[in-house]
Amino acid sequence: MAEVGGKAYCALGEKIDAAARRRNVRGPHRIANFVWARLGGEGPTGVAWAKILYGNSHPKALTMVQFDRAFELDKEERQELALLYTFPPEIVVSLKSDE
Repeated sequence: MAEVGGKAYCALGEKIDAAARRRNVRGPHRIANFVWARLGGEGPTGVAWAKILYGNSHPKALTMVQFDRAFELDKEERQELALLYTFPPEIVVSLKSDE
């Protein structure tokens, strides 16, 4: 897990963070601002994004759609996030090793 400020992101949080960082957006509050700017004020707050990244809250499906639209995810990023959104990380690792 990625550590930010001494705390570790959950597996889904790591993938969200990695996708955001590839677009030079770092941290939950900047993710929120980016989504709001791209979607005309829609999306969770920075505090809500922090809870999602650290695994203290599971995002709604709409939140993941908003993230996808705002960050214009490619097919591979979308598939990885969908797997981690749906299945626990240990299942995802097992699914990838079966390929």
